[in-house]
Amino acid sequence: MEKLSLIKNKRSVFFSLSFLLTAYLFARPTFAFEFEPIFSVNNFSLFTHDPLTDKRYFINFNRLRADLTLSNDWLKFHLIADNENYRSEKKIVYLSTPGENLPVDIHHDVFTDSKWINRFYLYRAYTQAEVLNSTVSLGLQRVPFGVGRLWTPTDTFNPLNSVSLEPGEREGILGAIWTMYFGDFTRIMAVTAADDEWNAGKNSLHIKSFIFNMDMGATYVHSKDFQMAGYEIESNFFKTGAEIRSEGGYFFDINNEDDFFKGILGLDRSFGEKFFAALEYLYNSAGESDKKRYPLFPKDPLLFGNLARHYIGAILNYLPDPLLTLSLATTINLNDSSFFLSPSVSYSFSDNGTLSTGALLFEGQNGAEYGSLEPTYFLRIDWFF
Repeated sequence: MEKLSLIKNKRSVFFSLSFLLTAYLFARPTFAFEFEPIFSVNNFSLFTHDPLTDKRYFINFNRLRADLTLSNDWLKFHLIADNENYRSEKKIVYLSTPGENLPVDIHHDVFTDSKWINRFYLYRAYTQAEVLNSTVSLGLQRVPFGVGRLWTPTDTFNPLNSVSLEPGEREGILGAIWTMYFGDFTRIMAVTAADDEWNAGKNSLHIKSFIFNMDMGATYVHSKDFQMAGYEIESNFFKTGAEIRSEGGYFFDINNEDDFFKGILGLDRSFGEKFFAALEYLYNSAGESDKKRYPLFPKDPLLFGNLARHYIGAILNYLPDPLLTLSLATTINLNDSSFFLSPSVSYSFSDNGTLSTGALLFEGQNGAEYGSLEPTYFLRIDWFF
């Protein structure tokens, strides 16, 4: 009872601070607000085959998204809410992403049975204000950490999941972000995220600046489970027209009294307006070099993410026509030789509509990281209005 009362008190403090911030902002002289509503409908038809049972599954997923922004010159309210509906005999694993343990349930099942689920999903809900040379945002939001195209090892809040139908969809945190700007090239960011008991479960300090013709950043993250000191660098690769990027973090696992390093080195280049290519290497010292030593139950995927030590990945985009996009993404486990491959074709059939088709393909021996995952083929339709 005492613990429950403490959680309720922390929840009350959080909402009280949110109310006071909003009241303070509205008390200032303001200008007319601009309301920008964006609605979209996304439909996925997925076909997958389970090699273990030799069964084939059809999955249909629909999402109606309302993306609402109310803003003026210094204040913004942003809300993104989804109604998700899918029918399936099999759990959808590629539509989910790693996420923070939130103190509130952002999913609410409206209807569910063995083959059909309809649910409400609160994706974003935050207030952001400009105060002097800084911005303050409070609520359900994403932390903009990391520079990688396929992996973001320093983003321990909402890391990129490249083995996903929607790598850009990330759950985010419930917390506060304060960013102070020093001129046009330097910023300091402080982040605090609530855990599932309304404690300040994860805190971070991040600084980024343009130094020696490079974007350079340093990040420190602290939680009850780990500490991380990280860096990120982005720069032009001499005069080749390419951009080189790197980020990495030194982690100390408090629970297991162990430390490890994760980092990426990437190179990408655009060739005119039609072709883009990116190559990225990931090193993970916490991983294993032999698949026989992979843990049966991996540790926290948010921290460790990958089973092996060495990976390489690539992204290729080609636009033969302004309405047509051909894409290919792949990640290869260099230790067990298993790999993930995702080819796709996207066609814009109207100003507000896009049709896409593609696959998530996995290959590898028994016991390899990608060897046990089943291939999935998809057809996607997106409408915006």
